[in-house]
Amino acid sequence: AQPKRSAVVGGGVGGSEVACFFAAIGTQVTHIEMLPRLVMAEDEEISAALEREMKKQKIALHLGAKVEDRKNNADGSITLTIKKGDAVTTAVVDTVLVATGRRPYSEGLGLNAVGLGVEGRGKNVVTEHLQTTVKKIYATGDVPDIQTLAHFGSPQGTATHDISGWQPA
Repeated sequence: AQPKRSAVVGGGVGGSEVACFFAAIGTQVTHIEMLPRLVMAEDEEISAALEREMKKQKIALHLGAKVEDRKNNADGSITLTIKKGDAVTTAVVDTVLVATGRRPYSEGLGLNAVGLGVEGRGKNVVTEHLQTTVKKIYATGDVPDIQTLAHFGSPQGTATHDISGWQPA
């Protein structure tokens, strides 16, 4: 049987991690990133090493490219039109994971009611100890204006608990 075919759109840490996982379980992976290299938040050496490892895993990398179109096929597959400069190619896949852009979940939390505003895309400025501009209010996870991944939120919460001296009622 033909291995399942997947596309991962987005070459950040999360998208790259999922692409490698899919490849490890035998999925044919097409990885598409609009920027010129993977994990742009990391240095170029890390990015180059990751790209080499992905090529060893036979992950089809399309860097500096974007998905221009998608078509649902009668057999349930999806055809993606990928454009890089003037070059256009297609990839036929069974699933597509879009792992682009993270936005903090800060809307509707009543932050303005306690005097705490957010900036830009819903992020909150914090100190190195994750303290906001309002005394005794800390921000963790995806809300601070620092580069984090989702699994950092829980340890950050523990750290702010220890820093603030807060005790549950």
